[in-house]
Amino acid sequence: MRQVVAWMPIIAISVMRLSIDEKGAVLKSEFNTDLPARLLEKEDNMCNYSEFVENRGIKKGKAEDLVNLMRNFKLNLEQALRGLSIPEAEWDDYRKLVKQIEAHPAS
Repeated sequence: MRQVVAWMPIIAISVMRLSIDEKGAVLKSEFNTDLPARLLEKEDNMCNYSEFVENRGIKKGKAEDLVNLMRNFKLNLEQALRGLSIPEAEWDDYRKLVKQIEAHPAS
């Protein structure tokens, strides 16, 4: 139980979308503890990675939606991209993802 309590501050700041400095301040004010900078940086890296994975999953889901729109409503890719209000700056990313999905359809 003691180990769980020791990790509570880390868990608490992990779910907050704050800068490293802000997380350090929260630890100091709320838990009266200082976390070494290297651990705060590692925690920040983990959060950045989890956001990357989340965003990649969202893009993949949207790409699958694009493929479904194209198949079910006989739209071309540009029409589907506009239909989902995807910014033109992101179209190349989605073109690549749609090609991958079409090359390896789910069974």
